[in-house]
Amino acid sequence: MEIIHCDDRHLRALLEDRQGLERRLKAAIPEGLIELEFAEAFRYSLNELLRRPDLFGFWTALFVLENPRTICGIGGFKGPPGADGAVEIGYSIAPGFRGRGLATEAARELVRLAFADPRVLVVVAHTLAVWNASTRVLEKNGFGFVRELVDPKEHPDPIWRWELQRR
Repeated sequence: MEIIHCDDRHLRALLEDRQGLERRLKAAIPEGLIELEFAEAFRYSLNELLRRPDLFGFWTALFVLENPRTICGIGGFKGPPGADGAVEIGYSIAPGFRGRGLATEAARELVRLAFADPRVLVVVAHTLAVWNASTRVLEKNGFGFVRELVDPKEHPDPIWRWELQRR
């Protein structure tokens, strides 16, 4: 799996010129990848990246499979490492590609990229407060459950915090 960090041109193309992006990346974009919920996320990502160019590399990314070359998901980081050395990852696999271990592979690659930066001491992830496919992805990648968080201003429902420390 290849991880392509999105610049402003990628994000604009995801919103406005899907075929152009397919040509540029030489990769198919499956139906369902750019649904309304993701369109809002891409719009937010684009606006933030334009406002803060330093986010590049620790922001939105595309997950690309080979043979045939296809974008199977999106994810990335919620920003560069903070003063505490923490960076948060997120990942989503397109519906037609789920159940193949691709989220596990994407998370593994994000962890590898994070720890390639010497500033990163811990990789963080959050899930819904229920055992599900995403919690299993994190467990397979060595993350440990840390605690349940309840903050109605941030999330209407409880969430779980997971961490993986640099070894």
